[in-house]
Amino acid sequence: MSINDGLALIRRHDFEGALPLLAAEVRKRPDDAYAAYYLAYAFVGAQDPQPAVTLLAKIIEVHPDFTDARPPSTRPFSGASPRIRLPCWAWA
Repeated sequence: MSINDGLALIRRHDFEGALPLLAAEVRKRPDDAYAAYYLAYAFVGAQDPQPAVTLLAKIIEVHPDFTDARPPSTRPFSGASPRIRLPCWAWA
């Protein structure tokens, strides 16, 4: 199984099914920010946001330039009006 298998399940809204696949990817490649990010996404989709918040905080700690894991208000977005709030599944 690969990260793509987990993403395919996410696309079908099978978040519960994606969790073990993506967790295995994170265990296999602990430095892969995208694997952890998509695992966090699956946790949110499965209505279990607390592990997602923990994962996102760890991603930011280890990969400070990985802006997808940041809350929208702290993301650099050149040219955007300060009134625009970018949508984010984890911080909404």
